[in-house]
Amino acid sequence: MFIANVLQCIYKYIQRFTMKKAINIRLDKELLDNLDEYAKELDRTRTYLIEKFISAYFDTLDEMISYKRIDEVKKGM
Repeated sequence: MFIANVLQCIYKYIQRFTMKKAINIRLDKELLDNLDEYAKELDRTRTYLIEKFISAYFDTLDEMISYKRIDEVKKGM
Protein backbone atom coordinates (compact mmCIF):
# COMPACT_ATOMS: atom_id res chain seq x y z
CA MET A 1 0.00 0.00 0.00
CA PHE A 2 2.85 2.38 0.83
CA ILE A 3 4.45 1.91 -2.60
CA ALA A 4 1.12 2.58 -4.31
CA ASN A 5 0.75 5.84 -2.39
CA VAL A 6 4.28 6.91 -3.26
CA LEU A 7 3.72 6.11 -6.93
CA GLN A 8 0.46 8.03 -6.89
CA CYS A 9 2.19 11.07 -5.39
CA ILE A 10 4.95 10.89 -7.99
CA TYR A 11 2.37 10.60 -10.78
CA LYS A 12 0.47 13.65 -9.51
CA TYR A 13 3.71 15.64 -9.24
CA ILE A 14 4.71 14.75 -12.80
CA GLN A 15 1.25 15.63 -14.09
CA ARG A 16 1.29 18.97 -12.32
CA PHE A 17 4.59 20.08 -13.79
CA THR A 18 4.69 18.39 -17.19
CA MET A 19 1.13 18.36 -18.47
CA LYS A 20 0.38 20.72 -21.28
CA LYS A 21 -2.57 23.05 -21.07
CA ALA A 22 -5.07 23.16 -23.90
CA ILE A 23 -6.02 26.45 -25.54
CA ASN A 24 -8.29 27.34 -28.42
CA ILE A 25 -7.27 29.77 -31.15
CA ARG A 26 -8.80 30.92 -34.40
CA LEU A 27 -6.58 31.16 -37.47
CA ASP A 28 -7.15 32.38 -40.98
CA LYS A 29 -7.61 29.47 -43.37
CA GLU A 30 -4.47 30.39 -45.31
CA LEU A 31 -2.38 30.46 -42.14
CA LEU A 32 -3.76 27.11 -41.02
CA ASP A 33 -3.13 25.62 -44.47
CA ASN A 34 0.49 26.81 -44.31
CA LEU A 35 0.86 25.34 -40.83
CA ASP A 36 -0.49 22.01 -42.06
CA GLU A 37 1.88 22.01 -45.03
CA TYR A 38 4.89 22.59 -42.78
CA ALA A 39 3.69 19.97 -40.32
CA LYS A 40 3.29 17.41 -43.08
CA GLU A 41 6.63 18.23 -44.70
CA LEU A 42 8.49 18.08 -41.40
CA ASP A 43 6.49 15.14 -40.03
CA ARG A 44 5.57 17.17 -36.94
CA THR A 45 2.31 18.07 -35.26
CA ARG A 46 0.64 21.45 -35.37
CA THR A 47 1.20 21.71 -31.62
CA TYR A 48 4.92 21.06 -31.95
CA LEU A 49 5.33 23.75 -34.61
CA ILE A 50 3.19 26.30 -32.80
CA GLU A 51 5.22 25.75 -29.61
CA LYS A 52 8.45 26.29 -31.57
CA PHE A 53 7.07 29.40 -33.29
CA ILE A 54 5.92 30.95 -30.03
CA SER A 55 9.17 30.10 -28.28
CA ALA A 56 11.18 31.71 -31.09
CA TYR A 57 8.94 34.77 -31.04
CA PHE A 58 9.51 35.19 -27.30
CA ASP A 59 13.17 35.81 -28.17
CA THR A 60 12.06 38.59 -30.54
CA LEU A 61 9.78 40.04 -27.88
CA ASP A 62 12.64 40.01 -25.37
CA GLU A 63 14.74 42.03 -27.82
CA MET A 64 11.89 44.49 -28.39
CA ILE A 65 11.47 44.97 -24.64
CA SER A 66 15.22 45.45 -24.21
CA TYR A 67 15.32 48.15 -26.89
CA LYS A 68 12.28 49.85 -25.35
CA ARG A 69 13.92 49.89 -21.91
CA ILE A 70 17.18 51.21 -23.34
CA ASP A 71 15.27 54.02 -25.05
CA GLU A 72 13.48 54.81 -21.77
CA VAL A 73 16.78 54.99 -19.91
CA LYS A 74 18.24 57.26 -22.58
CA LYS A 75 15.21 59.54 -22.28
CA GLY A 76 15.46 59.55 -18.50
CA MET A 77 12.20 57.75 -17.85
